[in-house]
Amino acid sequence: MVHHYLAVRRFGEPSLEGVEIAEYLLALDPPLDLAEERPIQVGVVLLTTGTDPKTGKTPYAVVQLRQENLRADSYNIVGFQCHIKYGEQKRILQMIPGLENAEFIRFGQMHRNTYICSPKLLRETLQMRQHPRVLFAGQISGIEGYTEAMATGMIAGMNAARLARGLEPSPPPRESATGSLTFYLANADVKNFQPANTTFALLPAIEPELRKLLKRKADRCHFQTERGLKAFKDWLARIGEHEWSL
Repeated sequence: MVHHYLAVRRFGEPSLEGVEIAEYLLALDPPLDLAEERPIQVGVVLLTTGTDPKTGKTPYAVVQLRQENLRADSYNIVGFQCHIKYGEQKRILQMIPGLENAEFIRFGQMHRNTYICSPKLLRETLQMRQHPRVLFAGQISGIEGYTEAMATGMIAGMNAARLARGLEPSPPPRESATGSLTFYLANADVKNFQPANTTFALLPAIEPELRKLLKRKADRCHFQTERGLKAFKDWLARIGEHEWSL
């Protein structure tokens, strides 16, 4: 572990002068997190793992490889975007057991998702304010995460189908996780808009008197979850989409 730590500490970084990097992007840099002794902030490198059945030892971390083609001869090292120089990336990554002789087709690099300014452009139905027959969902709308992308895609698709059938589009309820996302997209501060994941912080606050009764965080989360599920089911039934069973 010390050997790997020193290797990462000695990497060469390219100049970032004049390059704007948002704070949330810096949290997506696992090799640098290790080097700077910061806690890993994303689930890319798993620091708590089981015992390796071949060696009987517990590894310091587990790196996930994702197959990229049908021939199964190309794999992606999940989440290793960074701004380490390419030569140093190769040297460091080949220290990982099993990758000593790996051929690298392309190296990791920092990226920032492209997205529209949804609070300025979109309604809570995910329709454009000025062009209501155009809908946006997923990453381009300012959503982060696979589940969030699927959820907003479902709403956009449903409302597109409603438009095609001559029905009024409908936003999901604010109390639900999906509704909290579409509400955020349509109502966030235009000047400081940033992509978001689903969090309990996006949901409506629990009423003060009720919050006093729900003293444990787990109880408050359970209440918000159950409230959101009920609101979503009731909404589907109210707009005639109740065949979407949950």
